[in-house]
Amino acid sequence: MDFNHDETSSELIIEIMKGFDEIWPKIVWYDPNLEGYKELIKSVYAKGMIVSFNALQAKLNTEIKTSEQMLH
Repeated sequence: MDFNHDETSSELIIEIMKGFDEIWPKIVWYDPNLEGYKELIKSVYAKGMIVSFNALQAKLNTEIKTSEQMLH
């Protein structure tokens, strides 16, 4: 799987993949026909999680900067 990430995010990707491995049996139990799409679903899940984490991090950074500006 190619995520175009730097080395600092590889731990994040490992954690995301562990999360996917935990939920995959529930997904396949719900619809066994999805088994053939596992790699596609895994890729979409991982990329979505990375985008979500990056957006959350950007929001937190903005809030921290705003808080610091209010203190000065």
